[in-house]
Amino acid sequence: MNQLKRLRHHLTRRRLNPPLGFVHIPKAAGTAVVQRLESVLRPRHFIYGLDRSQFGAFAAFETMPASTRATIFDDENEIPAFADVIAGHLSPKTIHGSYPSAQLITILRTPASRLLSHWFYWRGYGPEVRAQYGDWGKAIAYAQADLGVFLQERQIACVTDNIIVRMLLWPHKLIPDDDFINPRGDDQLLAEAMQALNTFSFVHIIEVPAMMTSLEHWLRRTYGYSFWSQIKNAQRHRSAQIVNVSKSPVVKMTTPLSVQLMNGADNDVKQRTRLDDVLWYNIATRYFNQDQAKTVYARSVTSAVARYEHLNNK
Repeated sequence: MNQLKRLRHHLTRRRLNPPLGFVHIPKAAGTAVVQRLESVLRPRHFIYGLDRSQFGAFAAFETMPASTRATIFDDENEIPAFADVIAGHLSPKTIHGSYPSAQLITILRTPASRLLSHWFYWRGYGPEVRAQYGDWGKAIAYAQADLGVFLQERQIACVTDNIIVRMLLWPHKLIPDDDFINPRGDDQLLAEAMQALNTFSFVHIIEVPAMMTSLEHWLRRTYGYSFWSQIKNAQRHRSAQIVNVSKSPVVKMTTPLSVQLMNGADNDVKQRTRLDDVLWYNIATRYFNQDQAKTVYARSVTSAVARYEHLNNK
């Protein structure tokens, strides 16, 4: 970056007070949200990363290339202290450990659709991509199996088993790193997760068409909308957004996803989303009545299954 570009970057960016923390639930429109935060806020320092909530009992981070390892915060002390926006697959505890005053936001997606998306997305990670995650690449490779097998793997419960509740409460004595959540703790975990979610400054669901507009309005009310933000926003409307979407898998499904679900994987999905479903419905009923919310959920899952079967056959 030459001096002129460096000066322009400095002059068009701004400090945010208080900082903003984006708890990015995997496969829930996070890439699009990050782009919107960037274009509206124009923060001086934007930090993105992952914490231990995404890796369960895995600790062999030294097996990862330096470029990948640099994005993982093994503990909150590794997070730079100068961020205006701290975003990523991070728990509230991790964000508030470094930025106690940060306002938190998050976006939810119908949990069953999110889970199917996560499985299918990982299926697109070939050996070369998995190698960029060191020994964790072996965990990612579980996605090459059928859905039901994938959902039975305890090592990756950290990303398959009620991940919204896990991220909101991590670490928690009732949430094992390398096993599924025992249903005996459901009531307590749901109460605590809902309490945690209620502390967020902004929560929405991607199934509401106006979600992104609502987010932008909240950002503008909270932080204002600078001249350079308006320019960046105009540029965004003239160009296509790049989003982190599932692509054709490296290994094709031999059994259609709809058949896998009918043959028992549907029960696994229900178990892995039983707590997250309650949270999603709680937020969804702010925008839909109960019957509408159920219809929206069902349509979301049906659409996801059809999409992934289509991509699998390409």
